[in-house]
Amino acid sequence: MDLTNALLLTAGLLGHTCLVFLLLRHRVRRIFPIFVTYQFYAALAVAARLAIVLFNHGWYSPVFWFTELGFLVLGIAASHEAFRWVFSGFYRLNWFRWFYYGGIGFTFAISVVNSAMHPPVNASLFFGWILQLGIAINGIQAAIFALFYLLVKLLDIGFRRYAFGISLGLGMASVGTLLPYAARSKFGTGIGNLFVYAPTVAYFVSLAVWISAFIKAQPEPEGWAPPMPPEQMAEEVKQYIAVMKSFFGKQDAS
Repeated sequence: MDLTNALLLTAGLLGHTCLVFLLLRHRVRRIFPIFVTYQFYAALAVAARLAIVLFNHGWYSPVFWFTELGFLVLGIAASHEAFRWVFSGFYRLNWFRWFYYGGIGFTFAISVVNSAMHPPVNASLFFGWILQLGIAINGIQAAIFALFYLLVKLLDIGFRRYAFGISLGLGMASVGTLLPYAARSKFGTGIGNLFVYAPTVAYFVSLAVWISAFIKAQPEPEGWAPPMPPEQMAEEVKQYIAVMKSFFGKQDAS
């Protein structure tokens, strides 16, 4: 039995169980059901990994990567859920929907082509596809978080602890996983401990961020209402773009 792995998985299971309790206690499911589902799944997936480590270590690798698929799918869905809740006004703009969903689709397409043309070094077909999918999804999650942060600053969005905590935790986890995954795909197993420990550190940091965000209830209406009505947000974005167009038009004319 790998004692270090068992201890880390036990700590992760306790963390997710505590987080699920906080989410249920504060009734977060009514505004972020996907994130709550993600945490339920995380607790079950980590419990399955721990059971394998304790009783049948030979099956750990396939169990880990099969459960990783669930983390990837629910993780990007939860990132989108938090982003859309805060910036729902943007989805009223046709150009933004094309830009947002088109960017996600383009990234997936590039990942599929790259995985077919340049398979990861020293990796089986199944592991290679999951690795490439992980790179694509974590890259998209990191981009969503970067866009989230940029728009918060540009529009001076009011703070919402639940939504911001979800986005920050998922963003940190995605960046901490993306870099070693990309290195593993490019250089194989030669990267050593970076592939093993960087995602683990990012995972526990994100878990701490989530617990700190949900450890106290967020008062009404602050916890349950988006920071800006969708209509007002869409109108502000239109005005901001009009000002930018006017500014750059004058620059070109001069």
